[in-house]
Amino acid sequence: MHNIVILGGNLSGVPTAHYLLRHVLPHLNRASSDEPQYTVTLISPSDHTFFKIGAPRAFLSADKSLYNKPFASIPSGFKNYDSSIFSFVQGEAVAVDEATKTASVSLTKDTKTISVQYNSLVIATGTTSSSPLWTLHGDHQLSKNASADIRKFLPEAKTILIAGGGAVGVETAGEIAYNYGGKDMTILSGGTRLLPRLKHTGIAKSAEKQLESLNVKILHNIKVASSTKLPDGKVSVKLSDGSTKILDVFIDATGGTPNTRFLPASWLDGSKRVVTDMSTLRATKAPVGVYSLGDVASFSKNNIMDAERSEERRVGKECMES
Repeated sequence: MHNIVILGGNLSGVPTAHYLLRHVLPHLNRASSDEPQYTVTLISPSDHTFFKIGAPRAFLSADKSLYNKPFASIPSGFKNYDSSIFSFVQGEAVAVDEATKTASVSLTKDTKTISVQYNSLVIATGTTSSSPLWTLHGDHQLSKNASADIRKFLPEAKTILIAGGGAVGVETAGEIAYNYGGKDMTILSGGTRLLPRLKHTGIAKSAEKQLESLNVKILHNIKVASSTKLPDGKVSVKLSDGSTKILDVFIDATGGTPNTRFLPASWLDGSKRVVTDMSTLRATKAPVGVYSLGDVASFSKNNIMDAERSEERRVGKECMES
């Protein structure tokens, strides 16, 4: 039995699992005996996917029908696959042993840790943001609760600070300004301009003008040093320029941290991402049979395009060859 284990059940892991099950395993198992010889095991701390790209619009909209839209059930999405070729484990990978080819998984709804044997390993664990508004922090209910909390404070809030001038921060500022006008709102870019990952600087300038037209203040070259929740519900934020602001709402929209602390350190680069060959998706510092894709891979620019460039096709081709 050749078990392909996929760690991570979101924008990279789930499409890869579907592709393997629909297009790769049928060919591999047809060539084998009556019993399936190739299987897929998907492991994720949440039993729901999270379309984080749509989170600012869904979570901050006045339209309540959007609040649950970013989430989709993993078991429901895979219900048409036979249990002989697919299994889902809700849990967090806490260790990988390259010698025994096992992943230790701490189950989400249990107190025990189990071992899952793999022949091929696909690492698609992504990154975790500071706030559960923007990425899953385990069970998807945590992100739903965070969105409910922010909506509770926004209508009455007078002062709002958003840290992070990337796509999430810019969209969040725009959504709040549009849906809850009249706020004293500031966004910190953290650098010299908004949307620093875009090569087209004209888009950044256009975004800045649109936010300013909505009365959003933009401060460049300033970051948040620390934040403290106060007893009255307000937030004290210390900035990198030495100043302190007392705010009704503080939203952290800065970047995420790679989910690789459970992996052997020798597999990672200086930024704690998996060293990966972009053309084959092979984790080049890991043993043969280990692959990586999405935000957690060293080649990733942390955007949706990296997850959509047919990585599942490459993983499928590599698995067939191995």
